[in-house]
Amino acid sequence: MADDAVEGKVDEGDFRRAITFISLSRLAGTILAQLLLLPAASLIALVAVHV
Repeated sequence: MADDAVEGKVDEGDFRRAITFISLSRLAGTILAQLLLLPAASLIALVAVHV
């Protein structure tokens, strides 16, 4: 897509929008992973103790 934007095949605004959404989705994924890390680790520890 970057090559297409440089060549003028894709509108610069569309390219910037796509990059923004990609960045935001990566950030959201990282935050979600951090929120799930401790509960998942606690569940694993709980199961390990009782099995």
